[in-house]
Amino acid sequence: MITALVFALVIMLLVVPHELGHLTAAKLFGIRVDEFGIGFLKRLWARKIGETEYSINILPLGGFVKIFGEDGDEDNSRSFSGKSFLVKTCVIAAGIVANIIVAVILFSVLAYSGTPTFGVEISAVTQGSPAQSVDMRAGDVILSFGDATEGSFGIEEVQTYINKQKGNAAAFTLLRNGNRISVTASPRLEPPEGEGPLGIQIGMRQVGVVHVPWYRAPLEGIKRAFTLLHLLIGGFITLFSSLFSGGVTADDVAGPVRIGIIARDTLAIGFKDFLNFVAFLSLNLAVFNILPIPALDGGRIFLLVTEKIIRRPIPSRISGPIHSVFLLLLMAFVVWISWREILALL
Repeated sequence: MITALVFALVIMLLVVPHELGHLTAAKLFGIRVDEFGIGFLKRLWARKIGETEYSINILPLGGFVKIFGEDGDEDNSRSFSGKSFLVKTCVIAAGIVANIIVAVILFSVLAYSGTPTFGVEISAVTQGSPAQSVDMRAGDVILSFGDATEGSFGIEEVQTYINKQKGNAAAFTLLRNGNRISVTASPRLEPPEGEGPLGIQIGMRQVGVVHVPWYRAPLEGIKRAFTLLHLLIGGFITLFSSLFSGGVTADDVAGPVRIGIIARDTLAIGFKDFLNFVAFLSLNLAVFNILPIPALDGGRIFLLVTEKIIRRPIPSRISGPIHSVFLLLLMAFVVWISWREILALL
């Protein structure tokens, strides 16, 4: 039940701003919006403000916006279909932009409230090892090594450096009880079985919290959002290229059940971790909607571009069924992934 409630909250935080983006853009361009709803199925509350009816519905799994002429051929100055290519593209893309803005806002709030910083900690030192001979101790935090600068590395980079320096001097700067200590050790070429070249075990540990002034927080939020956006786009490209080579299975795709569990667990860890996860999902939703798949915003923009190229509109009797079929396929895929995840929990 807790997982379901947290999942519903996450969906609302992602989908409602997305639909608000479409609503806002449509109204800015003078397009009539018939209804904006939060949730689905049976209405709990509804009120008409101006020409738009706003409703709250019983199933809290997102929202919707009914734009006049979006799925029809109405040639009216107040209809979506009666607007120019540029206006229609802006209205459709506004949902994607809204999800990016949500991520920027959340990352900005997190930057201002304090972002935890993590370092590589020595969790254990083996007796008689090179690390013990230079007085490296459990609890020491590795601030830097070789040419690496502080905060630019993780566990993998430290391990790579140690293996590269086998038989040679390896220089480290450590943090111990607030003091910086420089040590130099020589990783062994042939360590005893079960021991590493240096004789240490390492892990990640939070070493502090970085606070950003309020006037710099939005810039940090934009920087982090677009850095992550770049990585996600690359990840989606890799994902879809792997689909054709068989490198990706259903287990590599997180569905509603797994997302709900992760959201519940991050909320249990802390509210900041939860907000960070929501921001990450919001960017995922933005990238996913860019894909030129019918039923998604990217697919609708693709059809608009096609209309521009062929210089005539695609009739709704053709575009409508295309969007409907792909929407059913997406829903079936989500149900299938969800069923697999439920079975895995049993």
